[in-house]
Amino acid sequence: MSSEMDAPAGTTDVLGASPRTSKSKPRFGLMGRLVLALLLVGLVPLVLIGAGHGVVDRSMTEQVLRSHSLSARSSAHQAESWLRGQRSAAAALARHPEVVESPTSAQSADLLSGLLQSRPEILAAALLGDEGEELLAARRRDSTPAVDQLLIGPGGESVEWSSADGELWLRLDERILGSDARWLRLIVSGEGLRQLSQPVELGSTAELGLLTPAGEVVVGPEDLPQRLPDRLLEAALSRRIAGAGGGDEEMLAAWAPLATAPWVALSVQPRSEAEAVARQLRQRTGWALGGAVGLILLISSGAWASVVQPLRQLISEQRELAGIGEADTETAGSEIDALRNSFRRLAAQVENQGELNSLTLGRYRIEKVLGQGGMGTVFAAFDPRLERPLAIKTVRVDRLDGEEGAERAKSLLHEAIATARIQHPNVVAVYDLEEHEDLAFLVMERVDGTNLQDLLDRYQVLPPGQVAALGAGIAAGLGAAHERDLVHHDVKPGNVLLGYNGEIKVVDFGIAQFLSAVQEGSGKVFGTPGYLAPEVLQGEPYTESADLFALGVILYQCLVGRRPFSGPSLRSVVLGTIRDQPTPLRTLRPEISEELEDVVLNLLDKTPAQRPSSATRLSQYLTALSDSPWSLLSDDLPTPQEAIPEEAWRRHSRLLPSASSSGDTTPEG
Repeated sequence: MSSEMDAPAGTTDVLGASPRTSKSKPRFGLMGRLVLALLLVGLVPLVLIGAGHGVVDRSMTEQVLRSHSLSARSSAHQAESWLRGQRSAAAALARHPEVVESPTSAQSADLLSGLLQSRPEILAAALLGDEGEELLAARRRDSTPAVDQLLIGPGGESVEWSSADGELWLRLDERILGSDARWLRLIVSGEGLRQLSQPVELGSTAELGLLTPAGEVVVGPEDLPQRLPDRLLEAALSRRIAGAGGGDEEMLAAWAPLATAPWVALSVQPRSEAEAVARQLRQRTGWALGGAVGLILLISSGAWASVVQPLRQLISEQRELAGIGEADTETAGSEIDALRNSFRRLAAQVENQGELNSLTLGRYRIEKVLGQGGMGTVFAAFDPRLERPLAIKTVRVDRLDGEEGAERAKSLLHEAIATARIQHPNVVAVYDLEEHEDLAFLVMERVDGTNLQDLLDRYQVLPPGQVAALGAGIAAGLGAAHERDLVHHDVKPGNVLLGYNGEIKVVDFGIAQFLSAVQEGSGKVFGTPGYLAPEVLQGEPYTESADLFALGVILYQCLVGRRPFSGPSLRSVVLGTIRDQPTPLRTLRPEISEELEDVVLNLLDKTPAQRPSSATRLSQYLTALSDSPWSLLSDDLPTPQEAIPEEAWRRHSRLLPSASSSGDTTPEG
């Protein structure tokens, strides 16, 4: 930066704060915070574990029993996850429109065959009628008579199993959507359940198994129930609650019931071996404590030399460039406070003079401005330490009405950003948040690519199979947020980032929620006209279903080149969203499949209850409709500007521009 950006001498802080003396704020530097964090992270858990070993000294088997309990619960969780994966495949097929309406059609047969091809562990699949009769079935060529026998019989909710000659088979039934008596039946190889590994930490004599309430062994040693004391076996097979026992017996055992099957996971071990393992655990904890102390000292010394000292030098140079005098230096507090002060001064200079040059924010190097609006600025940045690109977004909470509003906004911002730290491949990762007085900035993942709005501006329409894959990615990101009771409030193409490596990421969950929350009670509706659901426009609360409506608008736009509810004015867009039905997609683009058209039109239903109930399930269904993975570099993308001709819209669409649009207002928010 040039010296022209230096602040004049004698001016107050950019946020209007008066200078304070160093006595008013005790300094706790970055080094102190770093050492404290290392002590908390590195030593506290080990000290707690060591304290737990003191209990082991008084009752040696308790710690090992806890380990067995963890092993049993982990095995139960693995088995449940495996079973849920099979049931998910069955549920997706049982809800397929073709299976629901025409279970004996050739298309249904193709769906059964496709399921067997995509899931090698599935040996046979069948559709059963109201009386349990076989309507349609698909079997592998190497299917055995035992598999065929399992296909016979009426449907039911429970998991059936059978084994012979060392082979294990499971029978899973899923009720066909809309029917009380018709079922989809899968016969699945049980090899996935056999892969429950023996935990190394519990010794070679520890054994795991899955048992039925009758004491039959589904997975594990066949004589496992006979070697367990009757009292422990009876408690385990009751399946009422997870537990452990055997302190006075020769055998130790722990058990955990499965929620998805009438089985119980059992972990057993001879008492003598458990005592040896307990001694090993205590010894390893002691070594871990000593190693942690040495590692903390080594990291602290390295951090001082490679981080703290260079950072202080960087802060000193940045203060000089930003025009922060000695008086400000004394009141800067810790290095973090100094970085905040430096960033606010630099941000003010950039806003006033419109130039970046080579600004830095701590270790982040600011590269360019990606966008700027009334609430703040988005910078492209780079982290030289981790060698990764970043995006830094600022939010100016001081531009909200009133002091009380600004205070409320800061609280909402902090809560919204904390909530938005969703760890999911289809959601932009949030790495850090800093907030001070009237300015907050957010450090986020930067996607190397473009956003969906820019892509649509170039191509107008996209291939249907690619649109299905794109919608699946967006729905997966929304589903991850909805599972945390977080709705986006502003789902639109500009908030969908597309990477050259095939990434699909939804951005701005926390910011959208924050901007919507600060406008509560103001009479304004936050969002983008054309993507807002009709119930939201009519004053009802914004729900997960409204996010799915906006996704339907995006998919419609990707398929035919324009939104389903459009017009020359805000009034025509709002009225069209509330009153009009969208033009069927296949009248404009016949190559679109009926299944994809049905999904999009269901998403655009005026009644929230008629839309899909789960973004995650919607993602799975759209994945099944896509003919290839999403790729920004796909050869299937059309020639730029290949949109639906306007005359086609005039023949089929009832959403033509309205002449009675004068006097419309511009949207708020």
